[in-house]
Amino acid sequence: IGETWKYWKGAQAPAGAALAWTQRGYAETNWLSGPTGIGYDDGDDATVLDDMQMTTNPPVPGYTTVYARRTFPIADRATIQALDLVIDYDDGFVAYLNGTEVARSGNVAGSAGTAVPFDATALPGHEAGTPAIINISAFKDSLVAGNNVLAIQVLNQAIDSSDLSLLPELLSGGSPTGGIGCGTVLYSTTDTMNLS
Repeated sequence: IGETWKYWKGAQAPAGAALAWTQRGYAETNWLSGPTGIGYDDGDDATVLDDMQMTTNPPVPGYTTVYARRTFPIADRATIQALDLVIDYDDGFVAYLNGTEVARSGNVAGSAGTAVPFDATALPGHEAGTPAIINISAFKDSLVAGNNVLAIQVLNQAIDSSDLSLLPELLSGGSPTGGIGCGTVLYSTTDTMNLS
C-alpha cells in the first residue's frame, strides 16, 4: 500500500483555472485522501473508486477521470541529478511537476501543456501490470527547495470501463540519460523497493 495522496473524482473539473490543481500551494478544498493504488477492479487498489464505473443497475452515473496530487519535500534541489517517473496505469495519464507537464501517455489526446477535459477518455485502452519508466530529468529544474507537488490526471477508456489503476513512483538519482539506477526514492507506492 502506498503513501497517501489527495484525489478528486472527475465528475467535474477541480476548482480554479484549468491547470491550477497542478501547482504548488493549490488549496485542496474538498479533495479526498487515500493511499495508492487508486482505482477499481484491477486487484492493485488500496483506494477503491466504487462509483467511477457507470452502471444501469443500480444506476451510477460514473466519471472518466481522476485527479491526484502528492506533495513531497526536497532540502536541496542541486542534489537531484536525474529524475524518473515510474507509473503503472490503466488506461492513460498526464503528469505534472510543480505545474509543468512532464509526461503524457500516447493514448491521451492533446499537446503538452494543454489541459485535458474532466470528461476525456484515453483511447485505445492500456492495461496495468507493467510499470512505464519515464526519464523526466529534463524537468528537474522545475523542482524547488521545500515542498514540491507531483500531480497526475488518470483517464479511463470509457465511462463504463471495467477497471482503472494509478500507481506512481518518483525517483531521483541514477543516470541522467535514462533508467532508474541507484538513487533516492522521492515518492514510492510501496513500503519496500529494490534498486540495483
